[in-house]
Amino acid sequence: MKRITVTVILIGLLLAACSRWNVEPKTTASGSGTGTGTDGSKTVFSKGQVSVPGLKGYDLDAGKITDDGALPADFYWNVETYAGKSRADLYAHNGAKFTITTLDVSVLDRQPSTLYTTLTQQTYTDYPIATDSSIPIRLGTVIAFQTNEGRYGIFRVDRLGTDLVLAITWLTYVK
Repeated sequence: MKRITVTVILIGLLLAACSRWNVEPKTTASGSGTGTGTDGSKTVFSKGQVSVPGLKGYDLDAGKITDDGALPADFYWNVETYAGKSRADLYAHNGAKFTITTLDVSVLDRQPSTLYTTLTQQTYTDYPIATDSSIPIRLGTVIAFQTNEGRYGIFRVDRLGTDLVLAITWLTYVK
């Protein structure tokens, strides 16, 4: 009887701990006011890692998956299959803009305050970027962006699986 009671208590504790798990993307929000640090560097507004499934949107300001490309999504990850071959396109939405960069994949592992100036000097476009284009999205691709709220940031493609889920690590700066 004692063993059953202990088992029930342990299961209850385990369920309570599991209910606190957050299955949302890992997001950290910081910064306010002008967004400038004491050394003149820009501060981080949001950052994290996420896996965006096909036919979903993503808000790079708030760090949230959306059902489609409607507001507040900055991009829509469109996945299609033709004749047994899959392809995907990253569509800028709601005024957001992107550019594929030549920055090294380790850029997000470095101090974020040194990157802001580089991002403001990029040429951005709202043209879609595809997995089968002349400059395709691939594993390790680094994409700079300006969100629909006017914030600059960067993300790295961490995984582009056979199911065409787009896993990214992103960083968005305060305006």
